[in-house]
Amino acid sequence: MVALPSTAISPTIAAIDAHYEAHQDTKHNQRLTGRMLAAECDRRIWLEFRWAAEPASFPGYIVRANLRRDDAIQDVVQALISLRISVPDLVVDLVDRKTLREFQITAIDGHFVQKVHGMISGLIEAPKRVHLLYTDRQREKAFNQIRKMGLAEAAPARMPAIQIGMHFFGLERAFYVVENKDSNELHGERIRYDAAHCYALMARADRVVEASRPLPKISDEPDHWICKRCPSHPVCHGGAFALRNCRTCLHSTPVPGGDAKWWCERDGRELSIDDQRAGCGKHLFLPDLVPGDQVDAAEDGSSVTYRMPDGSEWIDGRAA
Repeated sequence: MVALPSTAISPTIAAIDAHYEAHQDTKHNQRLTGRMLAAECDRRIWLEFRWAAEPASFPGYIVRANLRRDDAIQDVVQALISLRISVPDLVVDLVDRKTLREFQITAIDGHFVQKVHGMISGLIEAPKRVHLLYTDRQREKAFNQIRKMGLAEAAPARMPAIQIGMHFFGLERAFYVVENKDSNELHGERIRYDAAHCYALMARADRVVEASRPLPKISDEPDHWICKRCPSHPVCHGGAFALRNCRTCLHSTPVPGGDAKWWCERDGRELSIDDQRAGCGKHLFLPDLVPGDQVDAAEDGSSVTYRMPDGSEWIDGRAA
């Protein structure tokens, strides 16, 4: 019998992953989130909020895992709801019990959003206290680290969303439930509200929204280990131009009054999300997002001239 030719990776499986990688949603976040505020660097958050660089993209298998994550989290919530058979006082409070969709918190004049999975009361270990409910899925290695060290030490990037959820719902405790992706084992952990942490997070979000110039970066060294894995590295350290859209334009400003509401000072109008993504022909970069030094500007505000690192001049916008 002649053996079929073998390859290290099946071309069919590679094609499946390539499809998911090519069709993933790589749009910028419209608003700040707890996950964004978990970043070590203020400038990274500001650049992401301003849509200065391409958002991170992922291999196909991670895209598929993320698509599965929502269904798996709903399975965990449903398991908690089913537990009422043996714990009659257990109550899981969700917005929609059919879809198990999350609560949504908005703050910072509509420029911050955070989803939480609900609230739970009647836990066996704390039957009288209402908890914020936060569910998660992790691979076995990360799962074991969380179970051994606790969430705050093993996965601190999860903490801002949980703390902010407790803060806005006026709760003193959260119940974090994580499922092992590889074995379906569950781990539950109670987390205490930290007011100082929450106020620091929201103050940080406010600074990001209010800043018209980039916030300080964590390091001036391009090879810093945190900087090297940042999606905004080319703009922050590499001398690349920022993307052209309304959020990188000096005419636009985030304003209160709605979800992700921005205002164009030049045209005197509100900018929809589609407007913000598209930009327009009058776009002028925020000067700090140009990899050169500003040397001149047209009196009518239609153009700005920069001296580039190679000594050449570059004019942003139409000539005066």
